[in-house]
Amino acid sequence: MRRATVTFCALLTVALAANRVQAQSSDSEVSRRLLRIETLLEKEQPKARTWKTSWLIAYGVLALGQGTLALLTDDDAMRAEYGVGAVKSGLGFGGLLVFPFRAAHGASDLRELPARTAAERRKKLREAERLLEESAADEELAAGWPGRVAASLVNLAGAYYLWIEHEEFARGWISLGTGMAVSELQIRTQPTRLTEVSVQRVPAARAGLSSLSFTLMRGPGIVASGSF
Repeated sequence: MRRATVTFCALLTVALAANRVQAQSSDSEVSRRLLRIETLLEKEQPKARTWKTSWLIAYGVLALGQGTLALLTDDDAMRAEYGVGAVKSGLGFGGLLVFPFRAAHGASDLRELPARTAAERRKKLREAERLLEESAADEELAAGWPGRVAASLVNLAGAYYLWIEHEEFARGWISLGTGMAVSELQIRTQPTRLTEVSVQRVPAARAGLSSLSFTLMRGPGIVASGSF
């Protein structure tokens, strides 16, 4: 009986040691993946923030400048053209302001989360993967066909107003052409690196006890066998 007890204790010790090694390996993998995503978001945030801020300033200046000119001019055709330009620039400014371009602040949001314990690191990894996927979705939406369709509709509406309401066909075409060129420039200068990154979701290994099973067999002596 003493031999069986000793064997049982030995197997239990080995199982606990194996469990500890497994937990350490799992935490190392979590830390490695977390560092990879943090590095990627940190690298892309300045680009995304610069892009968004630059276009906000550009649209704001265009809206304010053209709006002021529309109010000051006495020429009806010029007032209509400047007014259309101011409205389109204002829509561009408002769209950028409310659109959740998460790449511009994802790294800062992630940096605020604690990662002192293994549990906190697993939770932070899940949040990092969510931020990465949502940031990539934002980039894809803005740079894809929805962004181009929205820009086309706004510019066509402005040109239609000049054509129909003021019979300014040349100014309408110029407004349409310049508006589409500015929209395309905005789309083409937008950072899209995150859309190229695929996140493979592998759940962090759970740190728990390995399953143990023992069998006591009688023979010339008492033999204990176990698996874990």
